[in-house]
Amino acid sequence: AWFNTISANISFSWVVGGAKLIRNNNNNNSSNAKGSNSNVLVIEKCHFRESIGEEGCIETCKIPVEEYFTHRMNAPIKVSPQPREQGLGCKFCYGQCSSKDLEW
Repeated sequence: AWFNTISANISFSWVVGGAKLIRNNNNNNSSNAKGSNSNVLVIEKCHFRESIGEEGCIETCKIPVEEYFTHRMNAPIKVSPQPREQGLGCKFCYGQCSSKDLEW
């Protein structure tokens, strides 16, 4: 998941703009653990979303990216666009994402 996060940051920066990486490592193997073992790419202001709009973002980015990575590459990912009134950011969460990973 970390490799996918780094690769996305390098590969997509020209489309989406600047981003930062957050690495979450919870080594607690308990099935009741509330932490996460995920990697998050946080895009502060997505240039693609800015140009295509909210509906276009969901239809041409969020849904296709989640379906492709999760089902074809067997690399679970969740995409969480920032609420419009808060800005144009987005989070790509690779691996086992907790709800906290996806919060704005």
